[in-house]
Amino acid sequence: MKYMRFRTDYPKLKKKEFTTIRKNSVGKYIGHDVLCTTPTRAPFVAMIYDIKKMRLCDMSDEFLMQDTCTKTRAAAIALLNSFYDGPINPNIYMYVFYLRRKL
Repeated sequence: MKYMRFRTDYPKLKKKEFTTIRKNSVGKYIGHDVLCTTPTRAPFVAMIYDIKKMRLCDMSDEFLMQDTCTKTRAAAIALLNSFYDGPINPNIYMYVFYLRRKL
């Protein structure tokens, strides 16, 4: 089983359905289960029910802030940049994973 590591215990991870923005989608497909891990919570399994390939510049402020649990677009992009080497080009395609927790 593939896994998705979250560096923070984001509030969104308590919801039944949530999203995550990633730079690549290697080995992760719609219908597959992934093991989600966080620094302090017990790992849990979620199913990928959709994946959208979108340019960062095309993502709405509201979506970016909701997904990253930040209060501004700039803070959301700064957070995403912190996960990768160097700044992310706003025209680069990112993958938005839509996940549903399994009970």
